[in-house]
This record gives sequence, C-alpha cells and structure tokens, in this order.
Amino acid sequence: MPYCKECGNKSRFGSSRVPTVAPYSNGPISGDLGSFDDGGSLTGLTRMGADRATTKAAFSHPVAYFDICAHCGSTDIEW
Repeated sequence: MPYCKECGNKSRFGSSRVPTVAPYSNGPISGDLGSFDDGGSLTGLTRMGADRATTKAAFSHPVAYFDICAHCGSTDIEW
C-alpha cells in the first residue's frame, strides 16, 4: 500500500518515470496518475501523454512506478 510520509495520502500517486505532458503549465506531476483503494490496490490509471506500453507496465508493477504523491509532490513514499 502506498503511503505519503509528508501528507498521509494513500489514494493518488504519480510516476517519476513518466514525464508530464506540459511541465510548465502547473498541470499534473506525471503523465500517469494511479488511483489506489483503501487496501492499496491500484484501481485506476489516468494516462496523460504516456505511451500504452509504459501505462501497461505501471499498472502491472505499481511499486516500481508510483513514487510521487499527487497531493503534495513528495517523493517520500512508503510501500
């Protein structure tokens, strides 16, 4: 289960491995944003410019991909 040590977020995370589509427009922190349920399972993935292969890999191996808190931007994530 992903957990942000900075803000306590357990539900939305981005990936430093997938760059944002428009990094200078204050948009999302990543081209892939994962949604997690209370049990820590990946329940959805929002793809914004990431290619299909990368998104599929992120969905199959979320621990390897989701390392940025979508709420505060921290990379201090515990799995």
